[in-house]
Amino acid sequence: MNPLPNNVFQRSSIDAAIYGFERVWYTWGPATLPAGITPVFDVSNWNPTSTVSKICTLDRIAVTQNSGVQLLWTYDGKQSNSSQGWTDAFPSGLRPYKLNAQAAKRLTLAINNTTGSSISNFQLNYAVSVKVLSVAEELLYGFALSEEDIRVVSSLDHVSQGRQQVTAMSEIKDLLQKGTLPIAWVRTYDALFANRIMPDDTSAIPFHLTIPAGGAGTTSTTYNIRVESGMVYVVHGIALEGAPSVILYVDRDSNYQYVTVNGPAFAQSDDQPWDVWIPFQSHLSVYYATPSALSSPATFPGRLEIARYKMSDLLGLRLRLTNSPATSYAKVRAGLQ
Repeated sequence: MNPLPNNVFQRSSIDAAIYGFERVWYTWGPATLPAGITPVFDVSNWNPTSTVSKICTLDRIAVTQNSGVQLLWTYDGKQSNSSQGWTDAFPSGLRPYKLNAQAAKRLTLAINNTTGSSISNFQLNYAVSVKVLSVAEELLYGFALSEEDIRVVSSLDHVSQGRQQVTAMSEIKDLLQKGTLPIAWVRTYDALFANRIMPDDTSAIPFHLTIPAGGAGTTSTTYNIRVESGMVYVVHGIALEGAPSVILYVDRDSNYQYVTVNGPAFAQSDDQPWDVWIPFQSHLSVYYATPSALSSPATFPGRLEIARYKMSDLLGLRLRLTNSPATSYAKVRAGLQ
């Protein structure tokens, strides 16, 4: 099966990531890898002005081991050293390896086959996260602040108990210097998400869907999940059983085929799900399609890990669903909450 043209990280992936923080996996292969350099993706200019609102991070890679194949990635002009990225040094069994290649301007990934010959059945899976930055993070990374950033933070200016005028910007800079800010994502989760999780049997969903007999592209039945009023759901994990010869599609809210997974690519030896972070506020639809004709119906299993969260003011602000209450919005945008 050839790499899927729509299963690659691209500019539209960033535009669709609207919930403050999201992580999605993408797959290349399994396919025949030609000799030389094969580009995987090259994405740039998602922050078109002099300011930065979103950063993209290549933060997971799982790849076929081969001592003659090297991965090359660049992030805002920085790059993996020519002596690094050899795939035989990545974990075996297509298990994920964590990276932190973070970019605000340009992010690229390519495969360098130095063997001089084609390599069959080569597999590369990778995850990219998209995050909306707080003012504290923008200051830490040295990015210029937008006029809106400055306006929102200025709304938090106040008079101290000693009757002195205190600017919120100076407070943020002081906390940055002390090391209190910015707030790490794990602390954000513990403070805003973990205490809102609801016990429910939708947290782990083993499912199977049947594709009827038909030609290539025939789709299966659909598994639909509707979000209850006053809640937000987040997909934490995705897994396919048995590396099936199907394509898994996930529609999220109004994002058609937001996630596309090539079934044969999911062959982790430890059978652990890919760790994703995909919030949805309306609905989620999961279905399969066959890349080749089926002479008879076939059923294919998979697994989803989904958590339900009771909405709160801060949760709605963190997910960029609202900009009120105004003071809380300013604190979240500033990075103080």
